[in-house]
Amino acid sequence: MDDSLRLKNINRRTILNYIYRHPCSTKKELSEVTGLTFMTAKNVIDDLLKKGLVSAASDEGKPRRDKSVKWQINSKYGYTVGVHVNIYQTIAAVMDLNGSILNLCVLPSNPDLNNPVTFVNQIYNIIKRILIDVDSAFGKFIGIGISLPGPIDSEQGMILTPPNIQGIHYLKLADYIKKEFQVPVILEKDTNAIAWGEFRYNAENIPENSTMIYIDADAGIGSGIILDGRLYRGNRFKAGEFGHMLCDITGPVCNCGRKGCLEVIASGIAVCRDYSAHLLSDIPSPHAPSLSDIFERAAENDILAVSLLNTSAKHMGESIASLQQMIDADYIVLGGALTRQYGPYFDIVRSSLPGIRLIHASADNSAAVRGLGDLLVNKYLSESDAILQD
Repeated sequence: MDDSLRLKNINRRTILNYIYRHPCSTKKELSEVTGLTFMTAKNVIDDLLKKGLVSAASDEGKPRRDKSVKWQINSKYGYTVGVHVNIYQTIAAVMDLNGSILNLCVLPSNPDLNNPVTFVNQIYNIIKRILIDVDSAFGKFIGIGISLPGPIDSEQGMILTPPNIQGIHYLKLADYIKKEFQVPVILEKDTNAIAWGEFRYNAENIPENSTMIYIDADAGIGSGIILDGRLYRGNRFKAGEFGHMLCDITGPVCNCGRKGCLEVIASGIAVCRDYSAHLLSDIPSPHAPSLSDIFERAAENDILAVSLLNTSAKHMGESIASLQQMIDADYIVLGGALTRQYGPYFDIVRSSLPGIRLIHASADNSAAVRGLGDLLVNKYLSESDAILQD
């Protein structure tokens, strides 16, 4: 590749990535922020327009001078598929390049997630199901993103050692999905995908260079970390294992093998365990309550359910306060079933965090798939040769 073509390609990627992050940019603005001449910016936009990668933002049909036309990524150029797997359900979505969900499918997760064949087939099936209604109008198939409990080696597309799903340890899931569907595939830890989705699409409009921590208060407890606008996975892909911070050195043994982790003290599973233990000490019960049962009983002012959920929230708030002392995040985003299904939970956590910007996670539970879609678009804009071909 000669130097002129190499420079041309650098300019294309620079402008395209800026427009993606800052829609409705004018050529004049692009010239100023990139340091390119106005004519160079104009030529690059013209190239990208011919490729169908950008489009002019509408302005109520009013004609505008060339210098003031606002440019954006053409959302119809292509689509992504995001798949979010947890122990309860699997969510799949087709999204355009701006993260809007075009098609959504939610199925109960197979109870035998520890069986690798069953696990992979479940993902095959939901992707095929979500793609049935996709036609040529959706554009180019950019890729598939999958999130599931970590830790995950996102570079190799490999599931590492999730303590609650031991049968699929060291499975190179991305290779199987790529072979089946013949598109690029990324694999991400569930809370990282949610964190990125919240960072990009939360209603609070979090600024792009912020530091943000997403806390998932659910059956288990996890987190995802955004440092100065970048997803932080850690050197061994184990960053954000917030549920395994020490909470009580005398507490029960956690699935990770240590004693007294926050997850074994304050998670939804821990609440169910402690509720059952109290029941058995009084009146033997053949059926342990589910987390949904606990929420229903709390709504009926069951004293034990309310007390255990409040205690969980108190431990959560205290642990987040300790985490904030280390990270000093601009925003803490709190999500998960405990927050969504038990009204007082958020306020109890917030009472332990004076002066900290605590905000609700998105209410529609779409952050993971939208986060995956955004990561796929970032990968495509930064790596795809289709952008470079004349």
